Amino acid sequence: MILKGDGYPISEMDKKDVALNVSATLAICSSIYCGMQTSKTTELLFQEATNFVYKFYSYLGIEEIKEAFAMSSANYFDGIDMKAYFGTFTIAMLGDILTAYGNYRNKVIFKTQQEFEKQNAEQKRNEKISELSALHRVEVLKKLSEAKGKNLYESYEQIPTYYCQILIDNNLLNIAHERKVQIWEQAKELSKREFQLIAGNTNRIFEAKSARNILEQITSGLENQNFKDSATRIYSKLLVFEYLK
Repeated sequence: MILKGDGYPISEMDKKDVALNVSATLAICSSIYCGMQTSKTTELLFQEATNFVYKFYSYLGIEEIKEAFAMSSANYFDGIDMKAYFGTFTIAMLGDILTAYGNYRNKVIFKTQQEFEKQNAEQKRNEKISELSALHRVEVLKKLSEAKGKNLYESYEQIPTYYCQILIDNNLLNIAHERKVQIWEQAKELSKREFQLIAGNTNRIFEAKSARNILEQITSGLENQNFKDSATRIYSKLLVFEYLK
C-alpha cells in the first residue's frame, strides 16, 4: 500500500482528478471511520480539506488516505482517538490522522530502503567473493598444472581438500573408475588408522572414547557419518595426489 502510494502520489494527479477523487475519498472515510454527521459537514469544508491535503500531503496516494483512516480507527497510532471527535469531521482531525500515518509511512519506507541497500551490498559482496574465488581457482589450476609430475607434495596430507573439487569442476580429474575404487578403499583404511590413533591417545579422553565408538560401529558393519566424512576428506586428497603423479 505504502509503496503503491509512493509510486503514484496525489501530486502527480491531474488537478481535476484531485478535486474529484480526494474530496470523494475524504467524504467516504469521514463517514465510515469517523461517524460523520452530514448535517455538521459542509461542501466547503471538503473543498478546503482537499486543498489542505494537496498542499501538505500530496506525497500520499488516494489509497493511502483510506489506509490512514482505517489504521487510525484501529488505534494503530499513539495519540489518535477517533471517538474523541464525536462524529465531526475537521481539518485539524484530518491533519492529525495524515501526520501520524506519514510518520509511520516514513519509518516503513526507511526500513524498506535499508533492507534493499543491505541486500544490494550483500549481492555486491557475494559477487566480489565469486570474482576472487574465480581468480583463486585459476591460480590453483595453474599451480596444479605446473606441479604435475614434479612431486610438489611429499604426502597427500599436505594437499588442500578443495583442490579436488576444482579439478572435478574443470573436468581434469581423469582417473579410471577401477583406480578410484582402489583409492576409496585406501582412504577408508587410512581413516580407520586415524581413529585408532585417537582411540589410543590417553591425553584426549573424550575424543578417544568417541573414536572407539566409531571403530566399534564400522567393525560391526554399521555406517558412521563421522567415519564417512573423514574417509571422503582423505579420498579427495588422494585423488589429487594421484593426478599429480
